[in-house]
Amino acid sequence: MLLLVAESSGSSPGRQGFKMAVADGRQFHGSIGGGIMEVKLVELAKDLLKEEILLPKIKNQIHRKNEPRDQSGMICSGEQTVIYFALDPYHLPEVLTIIDVLGQYKSCLLHISYAR
Repeated sequence: MLLLVAESSGSSPGRQGFKMAVADGRQFHGSIGGGIMEVKLVELAKDLLKEEILLPKIKNQIHRKNEPRDQSGMICSGEQTVIYFALDPYHLPEVLTIIDVLGQYKSCLLHISYAR
């Protein structure tokens, strides 16, 4: 599953464009900001991977201690929005392209869609 920080504001540890891949079990790569927030979001990704139908999910995270909703567990006073996107073998060419581009320290545009 791909976790992608779609937007961030204020003092958010995860900045727009940060990404992380989470596989079944304990395998993951990348970061969406670290800390307890990342631990909780990785656990959610693992739970989502167990579902029969994998649909995209958007999760807001607010980094303020007294926030009643979407509290991340961090106190840096920013916010970030994370998109969960399930990957399957169909996406392998795009994943390999991303790996190649990142290996060359280049930038690219990632368009996420469930349309095939």
